[in-house]
Formats: sequence, C-alpha cells, structure tokens
Amino acid sequence: MLVIDIGGTSVKLLVSGQHERRMFPSGPKMMPDKMVRKTLEMVADWSIAGKAPDGKDVKVGGTSAEVVKKTSGGNWVYVIDSPYGTA
Repeated sequence: MLVIDIGGTSVKLLVSGQHERRMFPSGPKMMPDKMVRKTLEMVADWSIAGKAPDGKDVKVGGTSAEVVKKTSGGNWVYVIDSPYGTA
C-alpha cells in the first residue's frame, strides 16, 4: 500500500513494509501530472538479496514502472506493469 500526504510545501510518501518516508517539494504551482511523475520516480525502486544454489550471496535490484488508472466503474487497473522498467 502507498500512503501519500500532499502538503503545501512537500509531498510525503510511505510504502507499506518500508520504514523510510520519501518526500519531494510541492507548492501552489505543482500540477497533478508532475505529482504523479515524481511519485512514480520515488517509489519504484526494488531490490532482492539472498543466496544462490551454490551458497554465494546474490543481490539484484532495479526500477519498476507501474501505472494505474481508475475506471468509470470505480475500479483501479494496471495500464503499465513492467517490473524491470525500461532502462
């Protein structure tokens, strides 16, 4: 779950399972498209650490791309779901 607190001077983000709050500056000139773009940039990092079958440490990570849209029926659907992003 993603919690977004839109304030007068900053937008604060907290993703469930994480303890670090992320934030970026906002203000009266911030438009919704910029807020969405900045939010996606802030919450799309991922990493996995573990052991390979041979016992060696393995750590991988990247930046995902997920875009959701609210339908006319009130449901949220994925428009783009790319766990590995584009880069």
